[in-house]
Amino acid sequence: MTTDKILEDLGSALNSLNRHFGDSNIIEKAISLTVDGIASVLSLDSALTRLSQTTGMTARELEAFYETSNEMARQLGVSTSQIIDQAAAWTQLGVSSQEAAAKLAGLSSRFAAISPGMDAETALSSLAAVIQAYGVDTDQVLDGVLSKVNEVADRFRISNTEIAQGLEQSAAAMAEAGFSLEQNIALFAAGQETVHNAPLVSEALQTVSQHMQGLDAQTGRLSDELIDLNLHISHLTQNVNGGRGISLFTDDSRTQCRDLMAYLEELSHIWDKLDQKSQNDIASLLFGNASTGAAILGNFDTASASIEAMSQSAGSASQAMASAMDNLDYKLARLSESGTGIAQNLFQREDMKSVLDVFNSFLGILDRVTDKLGLLGTLSVGGGLLASFKNVGSLKMCRLRIF
Repeated sequence: MTTDKILEDLGSALNSLNRHFGDSNIIEKAISLTVDGIASVLSLDSALTRLSQTTGMTARELEAFYETSNEMARQLGVSTSQIIDQAAAWTQLGVSSQEAAAKLAGLSSRFAAISPGMDAETALSSLAAVIQAYGVDTDQVLDGVLSKVNEVADRFRISNTEIAQGLEQSAAAMAEAGFSLEQNIALFAAGQETVHNAPLVSEALQTVSQHMQGLDAQTGRLSDELIDLNLHISHLTQNVNGGRGISLFTDDSRTQCRDLMAYLEELSHIWDKLDQKSQNDIASLLFGNASTGAAILGNFDTASASIEAMSQSAGSASQAMASAMDNLDYKLARLSESGTGIAQNLFQREDMKSVLDVFNSFLGILDRVTDKLGLLGTLSVGGGLLASFKNVGSLKMCRLRIF
């Protein structure tokens, strides 16, 4: 092959590369990606610092979590920094081990991922309220909480976010009164489906819970307030219940309460037979708010159906996550976090710290020099250094001419 032909082929190849990469400015893109990668690692380092301030994890455990958090983020389609921040928030709530913090961070992030409109903070605070109120084991949260919430939201005219907000506000009071998690969700669903105001429905559930906690801790006897409440409701319901009012107590001795959910369900059975005034009075006595209480008792079929749905809800959260993984937002988030993982590999935190230490040392020296010499002195020193470099260059040229 002739020299001209080789040069011609080389020129054609360069022109082809120019057509593909010239317009996109590949060098500028490389610089931009590098800057973005460093920024990602700096952001993650800040998140890891926040985690270290709230946890008893060793340095090795923190580093291990830093590495695994990106893989978890890619699986869930969320940011790596979110996973680390969620773990930090859980440790602030008393979670001490790396394993538990990582697992709960993944669960709260998953809850947000399958719940349109729910942010990570709401997911975490609602789960924390449920776990603390009902003592749910970490291994049971996925199907024991997330699947139940998701299944009820799928079947009725409410959302995961609304249920989460309701649980955050009412779980502690409802658990204290003896309502189960399923009953809590079911009663909230009954009211929210009609009222569409999560704080108002939650307040009504808190009120009925407080009214039902009528056992005097010192005497072990039911309070006079609870006995009076029962008398009022029994009187209001006796005309539509065969002359015998619906009682909260198990027998005439009035020393022990019935199952609270069964009591509310019995009231719901005769609800439509009551006149408007009686309904308002009963709802106000129990729930504090007549319209919200009436919504719960008048829509009790939803509560019963919700409990049935939750009994068959296992796997609902996992199915919702599988569906979420098929949407564009998830795929874009996963792509972004793949880039974050690459940045973690390329820009090692310890290496970056070493480089920054060198720059800080250099700038410290420069600061002291400029402080002593001022502007003109600094320029003079700089000029002298430049002249020295030029002289060295001239000497080399002379030697080249001589030899």
